[in-house]
Amino acid sequence: VNTKDIGVTYEKRWLSQLETSRRLLYPMAGGTWFLATIAGLGLLLLNLPTIIITVGVLTEWGVLQTNALILSVLLAFVYGRYTYAIWRSNWWIGVLLWPIVVLQELILFVISIIGYARRTITWKGRPVVSPRIAKQLEAIESL
Repeated sequence: VNTKDIGVTYEKRWLSQLETSRRLLYPMAGGTWFLATIAGLGLLLLNLPTIIITVGVLTEWGVLQTNALILSVLLAFVYGRYTYAIWRSNWWIGVLLWPIVVLQELILFVISIIGYARRTITWKGRPVVSPRIAKQLEAIESL
């Protein structure tokens, strides 16, 4: 319950949200290296317009950068529609933060993959294994 009418609010700290993302992103992508690679490429593709624009600002602006800017504006517009539906007020902040949000998700996804590969993911102090490894352990225990 999160409502000002009854005086109850719940806000998760940003660092806690990052830790949750670290725990959930790799399993959400299917929990396998193949599916993680496809999801990672998708996130990289979403970051590509920002990368192209940044290179154009630092070097030389051309048609590629103009097209990347148009695509980036369109993607930010779509994200703005989403943030408007969720926030109603200050939704435009989401539009401005679109490139940062996408980059953050790519970084968190890579950190999630590394965490599961190194088996350093925890939840409430307990170790968490990838869904694939959990299935293998269940199969071994059922023997």
